[in-house]
Amino acid sequence: ISSGILCWKLLHAKEGLRLQLSKLHPEGVLLKNIIKIGLPAGIQGMVFSISNILIQAAINSLGPDAMAASAAAFTIEINVYCFLNAFAQATTTFVSQNYGAGNMARCLMVTKRGLMLALGSTMGMAALVLLLSQQLLGFFNPIGGIYRKYAIQPNYPHTANSYQSQYSWP
Repeated sequence: ISSGILCWKLLHAKEGLRLQLSKLHPEGVLLKNIIKIGLPAGIQGMVFSISNILIQAAINSLGPDAMAASAAAFTIEINVYCFLNAFAQATTTFVSQNYGAGNMARCLMVTKRGLMLALGSTMGMAALVLLLSQQLLGFFNPIGGIYRKYAIQPNYPHTANSYQSQYSWP
């Protein structure tokens, strides 16, 4: 709604900043570059979305307990992702600033350090999630019964196979 109001105000402005639709037209070179990058990125996003739908359908076929456990696991995952994404955002910012300043040596240094920090943090967060899976799932179900059978249990290698015979994937 706010962007519609802004467009209306800019179209009807008498002075200062004014939007004139008659002067808007795409430039061929820019449009070609936008399509060249945007089309493959859009297709990649579409494939990713379709694969997520297929995975969710398979999880849904396991029943409501598995669906609830999947939702809890996704919530944990997305919180870990936000923490780890901070390294990517900071690295991108520093590399962009140094690239703009023409300091390629520092770009390489920041990229290496950012990758090492992200790798170390990823390993640390993965270890924490694995070690504290029961406690983390306890936030979603204090009783703990529903999610326990779907939790990753690194001490029990037979766990994954024990449910394979109980549930069938579509």
